[in-house]
Amino acid sequence: MMIGTVFNQYSRYRLDHELAHSEEILFIALLAQINWARNEDNNLLNSNVAIGNPKLVVLTHMSTKQIHRARNSLMQRGLIEFKNGSGKKNYAIYSLGAYFRNLDINLGPDDKVSDKLNDKLNVQLNVQVNDKGSKILDPRDLDNNIYIPAPTIEKVILFWNQFQISRIPDNKEKTNAAILKALLDHGEEAVLQAIKNYAEIVNGSEYILKTRWQLSTFLDLHVEKFLDEESAKAMYRAKGGPNGRGEQRDSRDDWKERFKNPAGTHSDERDLEELLVRSETGGG
Repeated sequence: MMIGTVFNQYSRYRLDHELAHSEEILFIALLAQINWARNEDNNLLNSNVAIGNPKLVVLTHMSTKQIHRARNSLMQRGLIEFKNGSGKKNYAIYSLGAYFRNLDINLGPDDKVSDKLNDKLNVQLNVQVNDKGSKILDPRDLDNNIYIPAPTIEKVILFWNQFQISRIPDNKEKTNAAILKALLDHGEEAVLQAIKNYAEIVNGSEYILKTRWQLSTFLDLHVEKFLDEESAKAMYRAKGGPNGRGEQRDSRDDWKERFKNPAGTHSDERDLEELLVRSETGGG
């Protein structure tokens, strides 16, 4: 079973089983290491990797205790197999678990990924882990849905939080789903830029938008308006400057000038006010 097929089957597994955030992170880190150490036949079911906790801590940004808990859960699910090491430099051995081995028996041609796409995934997966979540795998590159690694989802949340726009709910299910969809539709770079544009607008005194949406609401309903910085700022920029009143003052001054009487003075203020109201409301 090659890397692309493993990714597809793992993605399908996640549709039916709720994995903890730590489990997702650890699995992707281990998969990258197993893939890197693969045999010449590129079959990941025949590959294993010796890796110690210190390296896993670096790759996952989790504590040893979190790693052990996530590892035990992944083993119970059959996603990985694990053998204890015997001490210093004799690290634990990891490999893919029974879930993938059982699948391999029944996989048909349509369940497998082309060699070309497998090669692309080999490169991208290594970049993903080595860059600590700064890249994503584009699901649109494959026929089936591909899992976007959890570090990328977390990166979007951290990026949102740094602007202090609104609080992320403790239950992140809706937030994570919105992030995933936005990443699929627009890509990581565009989503982060849209968040930055929105933050500058909602926090800026020269813009009229003051509504602070939840991240999920922003991504589900509004993100497309903020993909382009120039158009977004033009849409919400207050007319006449930061206080938004300059245009009204200019309009009032124009009307005063137009309604000077021959003596150079203005019409009665009440008459002028009525004219202004009628003009702004479209009255005749």
